Amino acid sequence: RRTELTCPLRATSSPQPRHRNNVPFLMNQIVSRVHAESTEEFRRMGFNLQSARVLIVLLQQPGLYIGQLSEITTIDDSTLSHMISRLSRQGLLERKRSNDDTRFVSVHLTPEGTRIARGCKTASDRRECKMLSALSEEDVTALRDLLSRVFETVRSESWLGERVAAGKTTRRKSAAAS
Repeated sequence: RRTELTCPLRATSSPQPRHRNNVPFLMNQIVSRVHAESTEEFRRMGFNLQSARVLIVLLQQPGLYIGQLSEITTIDDSTLSHMISRLSRQGLLERKRSNDDTRFVSVHLTPEGTRIARGCKTASDRRECKMLSALSEEDVTALRDLLSRVFETVRSESWLGERVAAGKTTRRKSAAAS
């Protein structure tokens, strides 16, 4: 039996077509434009967007395990593993096995990786400031809070009966199908 989802959609008197008020549509438009601009800027620095994201995360949270890094960056494990190998060969990252459990490998920036990551972070911060320039400090705080709450909902296993992890979506079996 299907249950209807309650949805906080509000009737709008806006003359805009419905898709212009649709949150996923607007989010996709924002992400697409930011992605295009970011990709070009990071390409000039010699990196793709995913690599820059990994470097920035490791600058902010040194020594993450690969699984943690995968979850934070939403890059699947296989792609991330290849990326870490490439960035290691470039002298930007190093892997360290855990002393407690050698199955776990943490990832650390090298001094050169830290320098590059700072440049990527500066570029990212500049883009974020430009993107949010029309908002007040209170608006930005509220936006971050709202987006975090939406993300937690989307990330949860119960969202539309799907499991979303590290950029992968898989359908869970329903009780009726078992």
